[in-house]
Amino acid sequence: MSDVQLRTSVSKIRQVLAPGLDESASIEYHSKNIEESIKQIIRTSILVVELNDNESLDTLDSSIKELLDAKQRLLLLKNAIDDLDSDVKRNLNFLETSSMLDVYTQKFKGLLQDYENKSDFEKYGNEDEYIEFRRTIWHEQNLDGKAFPPMRFFFEPNIQQDAEDDDIVMSSSTIETRCPLTLQPIVHPVISKKCNHYYEKDAIYSLAGTSGCRCPVVGCNSQLRKSDLKEDPVLERRLRRVQELTRGD
Repeated sequence: MSDVQLRTSVSKIRQVLAPGLDESASIEYHSKNIEESIKQIIRTSILVVELNDNESLDTLDSSIKELLDAKQRLLLLKNAIDDLDSDVKRNLNFLETSSMLDVYTQKFKGLLQDYENKSDFEKYGNEDEYIEFRRTIWHEQNLDGKAFPPMRFFFEPNIQQDAEDDDIVMSSSTIETRCPLTLQPIVHPVISKKCNHYYEKDAIYSLAGTSGCRCPVVGCNSQLRKSDLKEDPVLERRLRRVQELTRGD
């Protein structure tokens, strides 16, 4: 097989993995569907917590992990073709004893095996979507403001047991509902991706301007730009519920 033929073959494989005429066959198409399903699970978890249905929460946990596994497999498919492409560019002779499909399949199986050998924490503990899922449930179950624990808490039973026995699961002080800038109740919160402090959206955007600003929370030295801030519907809902409870008192 000539150099041109090899590169053409790799190019054709890439077309299968990218959006094209047959959108339903692309990795991007399936990834978007998975991401939407994950968002739906996170939204559903709020209602399940309100119903105090732990069995359904366990089902949602299993479902979101399965979706994250599927998302990772799609990424590994793409990584396998990237590796194959690099091999073709470096050396054409490696295909003399194996077909391109065999090499591609072998690469994918190797990547998949590496992933499956990981612990649950290694698979999901640093995934933003799983963190959001756990964070959503935690905040709905802890309206007293108990701080969200490190992600290992959800994967290592010993950590959970020690926390329960010794009552060391972070601080249980009441959540701060007032903006550190306006000193008024926060209505439209945005949260810092750097330090996890949150503020009234208009106030912090005005302070950040075009050149950025230092976090206004006393003792925090994080430098913030608008790009470091994100809206957080879960936090907004949590603040609203705490404010309602406070008014009720």
